[in-house]
This record gives sequence, structure tokens and C-alpha cells, in this order.
Amino acid sequence: MSRRTMWGMVAGIILTLLVVLAVPVMLRAVNDPVGDTPATGTGDNPTATQATVDPDTLAGRTACPGPTVAGVDLDCLGDTGPAPAETRPTVAVVWAWWCAPCRDEMPLFETFAEQHPDYTVAGIHADSAPAAGVAKLDEWGIGLPSYTDPHGTFAGSLGLPGVVPVTVVTDATGSVRGTFPRTFTSVREINDAVEEALS
Repeated sequence: MSRRTMWGMVAGIILTLLVVLAVPVMLRAVNDPVGDTPATGTGDNPTATQATVDPDTLAGRTACPGPTVAGVDLDCLGDTGPAPAETRPTVAVVWAWWCAPCRDEMPLFETFAEQHPDYTVAGIHADSAPAAGVAKLDEWGIGLPSYTDPHGTFAGSLGLPGVVPVTVVTDATGSVRGTFPRTFTSVREINDAVEEALS
């Protein structure tokens, strides 16, 4: 093996290692471009003190429209005693407190819900730190009812891709009619996707 080939291989190995080490940093930068940090906790580990939510924190938050979404049992990030479930189509957006696109998208879903009282619209916080989710909803000024799914039960049960945000549309019987693993940029886009799924 020539010396040039050997140095080329060494350089290739070093470059590969640098790329592998840089990927987590780049992914964090994409999902957190403005430096979102966990809600107050112990040190750098938000889940150490946020695995559960203080009931007083949930007081006054919107009650969830029933105990299940698409047949999956979920806990509510709102007042206890969920509102009576109505039989109507559901639009559920799966989100996380650290997701920068979710921050932009959640107000659109809230507006969509106000414009479409004929649908049940709710968020599903897919992270093991529900208190951080509540803190972000409060920070963003979002009153949309939101469930907590710290173990990924909803995504696992429905076979959803492991990304956030992803929107799930069900018909009045709870059957999934459409999934949208994308970020919506307008209320009209949400409306068009929902109409397409339910047509």
C-alpha cells in the first residue's frame, strides 16, 4: 500500500468520525434554531423534575374532548374531568416542546379549531417531559386542548413516522383517514388537508 493511499484512508476515517460527531449538534440546531431551552428543572435534565405535572399548573387549561384519540387512551394536559366526547371528526397534531416548527404551527391549529367547531382539534405532546409541554403552551399562548404521550403510544399504535409535527385526521368513528408528517404554514393548508382526508 502506498503512503498516499494510507494517508487518504486515515483522512477518510477522520472525516467520517467528524461527521458522525457533528450530526447530533446539527439536528439540535435545526430543531432549536432560536435556543429554546427546557423549562426550569434540575441542571440540564428537564425530565428529572418534569416527568409529572403539578395539578395546579393544569388548572385553567382547556379540558381534552375525551379520554381517547383514534382509540388510544391518553392523559390530558388540562383540567381534570375531560369534556364529554362528541362524535365528530378529529384533527390531532403530534408535537413536542423542543420542536421549532411546532412553535410556528400550533397557533395555526388553534385558529383552525376556532373556524371549524364541527371538528375536534387537539394537540398530542409526544415527549417524556409533559411539564415542559405545558410551559411551552403557556409561553406560546396556546389554549388548544393537548394530551400527553410520554411513551409514544399514539404514534406506535397508529404506525406514525417518528417525526414531529405530524397531523392525524380521523372520521367521526375514530378511524384514521389521513396522516400528514409535515409542517403546515397556513390555516388554508390545514383546511385543504383535512377536507382531502375526509372526502
